Amino acid sequence: SVSTLAANNDMATSDYLYVGQTLKITTTSTTTTAATSVSADATSYTVQSGDYLSKIAVATGVSVDSLVLYNNLGSQNTIIYAGQVLKLTGSAAKATTTIAAATTATTSSSSSSNTTTATKQTTTTTSTTASTAGTFSEALSTLNALRAQHGLSPVSYDASLAVTAQMRANMLKGTVDAAHWAQSYGYEVIAIQFGSGAAAINAWYNETNMQSASGTGHRDWELSASITKVGFGYDAATGTFVGEAK
Repeated sequence: SVSTLAANNDMATSDYLYVGQTLKITTTSTTTTAATSVSADATSYTVQSGDYLSKIAVATGVSVDSLVLYNNLGSQNTIIYAGQVLKLTGSAAKATTTIAAATTATTSSSSSSNTTTATKQTTTTTSTTASTAGTFSEALSTLNALRAQHGLSPVSYDASLAVTAQMRANMLKGTVDAAHWAQSYGYEVIAIQFGSGAAAINAWYNETNMQSASGTGHRDWELSASITKVGFGYDAATGTFVGEAK
């Protein structure tokens, strides 16, 4: 299966393949890792270095969607880290507490028609929050603040760009490859060992210890008037932060 191939080769299911690449069809590492990482009562899993959700799903038999739900991760692109304990069981109930509370409060102080309006507004707000940068919200807000200083329109967070960025972060693992210089995967910038928040955004803006053909390539990326969407990816093990834009 795709998930087994990904786990056997320490990849994500969305990673790109290249001609000549060798893939392992079988391996014993998944079984060994699962045996040492799953709790005695099989209700939790301790994340190991190099783990990602699809790999853990294969090792434990718990789907990626369930892992995201049980651990309130937000999405399958949320960064996990070595030593983090993930629940392997949980409730499938959706997070509606905020909406319910808002609706109740409105009911006690408004007419039924106003209650309906308040409920719709709360639902919309929750949906908007879920579709934003999530783990990378600090990076996005810092980037848009810099753009605003230069009279540029803000950019929005794009899930498809985030998938590519995360794949690239996992692929690069602390390096810069030929594909980056060729911009093979899109309009891309890389920061290594600056974290995944404001520090990385500012490092790009100030060209701090950055390699750039033009000398201002990273700042040009941030201040490009032509881009409208961005996505970020982060490999915590190597501190590799990648931005993709279009």
